[in-house]
Amino acid sequence: MLPAFSPDLSGHARRALEKPGVQVWTCSQVNGIDELGVQIGNERIDAGTVPREAGVKASRLAGGTLFETDRTGRICFADDLRMPEDPDVFA
Repeated sequence: MLPAFSPDLSGHARRALEKPGVQVWTCSQVNGIDELGVQIGNERIDAGTVPREAGVKASRLAGGTLFETDRTGRICFADDLRMPEDPDVFA
């Protein structure tokens, strides 16, 4: 959950959701959502509200480049969007 953040922050977010009774599922493919609930694989969960946080993956274009990437595969860049390795390249 929240892989772009530190494990401490990710864990805090999960615990904050679980404390009031929210059931957190990870690595689960949602097959359908309607006004009565959600379908996850072969399991149907009836619910009036279904919050969903979908993952985002960095472009494969960044992989295998000479540019530094973070742990989620995103290219690291400076505040002005210039690449530290080559100031003529922007990301």
